Amino acid sequence: MTDWVIEAENLRKTFAWTPVLQGVSCHINAGAIVSIFGPNGAGKTTFLRILATLLQPSAGQLRLFGHPPTSAVIRRRLGFLGHDSLLYPDLTPEENLTFYGRAYRLGNVTARIDALLTQVGLQQWRHTPVRVFSRGMEQRLSLARTLLHDPELLLLDEPRTLVWMRMEWRRSTPC
Repeated sequence: MTDWVIEAENLRKTFAWTPVLQGVSCHINAGAIVSIFGPNGAGKTTFLRILATLLQPSAGQLRLFGHPPTSAVIRRRLGFLGHDSLLYPDLTPEENLTFYGRAYRLGNVTARIDALLTQVGLQQWRHTPVRVFSRGMEQRLSLARTLLHDPELLLLDEPRTLVWMRMEWRRSTPC
């Protein structure tokens, strides 16, 4: 049994013969907070999308929680917040989160939604269609969507846009 949450060895990714990642390796323990810095086009988003199992590396080895990223149990343990909100604009926050809660087959989803909408400061907007939200409100709801299933590994692309919220994220169960 390994303590590593992420084990990446010599990950490479190319798009149309253009290298984007060139030999990225890292080992990250449970509970660690890690930031990735680099200039635009350095491959930060690509690396996070590979960790989130949304892209496959062109070469190299990746294990998440000691398993290959193709394992069905992995995706449920991940929370990924990328550039896109993945929200349905004609649905309300409550309807969006209910949809995702059903997709994850969560029990007691109503209580979880109530808690998350309060945590991100959108409780009073729970019945308002997302299409009228400001960008900041949409980001907060996207974060609630990402946290809804209580992921063990949280991957945030461009997290500086969320810093002003001063939220403290704690899993209900330790990794």
